[in-house]
Amino acid sequence: MDPFPTEPAAIAEAIGLPLTDWPGNCHAVAERVLRRLPTQGMRLVRGHFHGWTSPASVYGCGPQQHSWLRLQDGRVLDPTRWAFDQPGKPYLYVGENDAYDEAGLWLTARSRPAIRMAAFLSPDRDAPERAVADRLNACTAGLRGRIAAASRIPELGEGEVGTREAERLLDLLRAPVEHLDAPEALYAAAADAGLKAQIRLDLWVRVMEPERVRPERGVNRFFADPPGERLSGPQALFRVMARFLSIEERDGLEGELEERGYRLEELHAALNGMEAVLRSDPDLTWMPRGDRDLLAVVAADLLGAGHGEALRVERYAESLGLDRRALDRELRRFGAAAGYSLLWLPDRTVPEQATPAPA
Repeated sequence: MDPFPTEPAAIAEAIGLPLTDWPGNCHAVAERVLRRLPTQGMRLVRGHFHGWTSPASVYGCGPQQHSWLRLQDGRVLDPTRWAFDQPGKPYLYVGENDAYDEAGLWLTARSRPAIRMAAFLSPDRDAPERAVADRLNACTAGLRGRIAAASRIPELGEGEVGTREAERLLDLLRAPVEHLDAPEALYAAAADAGLKAQIRLDLWVRVMEPERVRPERGVNRFFADPPGERLSGPQALFRVMARFLSIEERDGLEGELEERGYRLEELHAALNGMEAVLRSDPDLTWMPRGDRDLLAVVAADLLGAGHGEALRVERYAESLGLDRRALDRELRRFGAAAGYSLLWLPDRTVPEQATPAPA
C-alpha cells in the first residue's frame, strides 16, 4: 500500500487541482482527495471550522463552513486548513480534532440558551413539538412502532403522542449519529413519517447515502494513512483532561475550583504529576492517590460541563483514539482506582446490543 502523500504539491498533482485554486474551495479539494487518494475507512465531512483565521485569509472571522476528511482512527485530515491560518504557505493538517464541528452541531448547542429563550418568549412556544406530535398521531400503528423501537421511546408507539414525547424525538433526530442506537432505522422511519426535514442533511447523507462520503465501491487502490502517535487509553485521557480542564477552555475555572476546595495551582500540579507518571507507566498503574483524587473530583463535575462542551470533549477524544464508549471506560477505570464513581455515559445509555453508528 502506497503512503499517502503529505506534500500539498503532490496532492495537488494527484487530484488535478492546482494549489492556487484551493482557498475557498475546500469541499471540492476534500472530495477529490476522497476519490483519488482514498485510505481505508476515510470519510468526507462537512461542518464548521472554529479555529484561528488569519486576516490575510480569503475567509472572514468567526465559524466558517468547511469540509475535511476523517481517517479511520478518528484523526482529522484537512488539506486546506492552511487557507485559514497560514494563507500562501500550504501544508497538510493531520491530527486531533481541535476546531472542527461536524454538521454544525456544536454551534447549535452553544446557541441553545438563546434558542430556548426565543421559544419561551414566543406566543406559541410549543408549536414545533405540537406539529410533530400531530404528524405522529396521524401515522399508522406499524410506523409508530418502528419509530418507537428505533428511538427507544416506547411512548411513541402507545396512545396519544404529546409534545413532551415529540420533543424527545426531535432531540434524537438532531443529535450526533454516535448518540443513536440504530441511526439508519430511526432516520428511515422518521422520513416515512414526514420528518426528514428535522434531520441535518450532513447526518442524513452520512447514514443513508454513505456512497457520497465514502471511497467508491470496488476501488482497488488504497493509500496508507499518514503515520500518527499511538497512545494508551490513560495517555489519551490525560490529553483530554489537560485540554478541557484548563483556564484556556474555562474562563471561570479558578472560581469553579475554589467552590470545590481546590486551587488552580493544585490542578496544574496534579496534571503535571499524571503526565510524569505516564512517561514511564503508560497504563497509569502507580499514580499518586492525591493527584488521582483531585482529578477524579474535578473531572466528574467539570469535564464537558457547559452548552455543547460534552460534544467537543467527545470529538476531541475520538481523534485521539477514544470513542465515547472508550472514553467512558477510561474515566470509570480512572475513578475506580481511587474509589470514585467517574463516568461519561449513564449505564442506561450503553445498551449491550446497540447498533454501532457509522464512523
